[in-house]
Amino acid sequence: MYFNMKATKILKQDLAILKRLDILISTPKAKRVSLVKWLPPCSNWVKLNIDGSSLGNPGPAGAGGVIRDASGHMCAAFSVSLGQDSNNYAELKSLLEDYWDELQVCLDRLEYSMSHVFREGNAVADYFAKEGSRGSSMEWFEDRSLPNQLRGLLRMDRAGIPYLRISS
Repeated sequence: MYFNMKATKILKQDLAILKRLDILISTPKAKRVSLVKWLPPCSNWVKLNIDGSSLGNPGPAGAGGVIRDASGHMCAAFSVSLGQDSNNYAELKSLLEDYWDELQVCLDRLEYSMSHVFREGNAVADYFAKEGSRGSSMEWFEDRSLPNQLRGLLRMDRAGIPYLRISS
């Protein structure tokens, strides 16, 4: 007869006894913790962070984004409600929604780069995307009109305060 147990900490002598009794021990994989933070663009550049959200997957979906300058100050932000759909659809629409044609015109005249950012380094855009999932389709052009929690996230990013990313 074989038994299987999960254990986080076990003494060598106990391990020997369990082995003689044919009881297998499996230890959970250690979680990795890393620091992730929002990085500002170079001087004279702006950065567009976007995100998509689906509450339920599929469920109420939204997209959001924020444009910030090199000092981390918000230039503009948006949230868009996308109806009922998946998180993958919302992620893609966050790039394409309403701004793609305008973005293409600008990109033809500008130098730019694109890269992936972990959710923890994209907290502000994530917040706007969730607002879209909750039915909000809005644009903001000054941070004084933003909720306190969101203004706090912007301040944390400007200060370079990292977020914890926990993965297996």
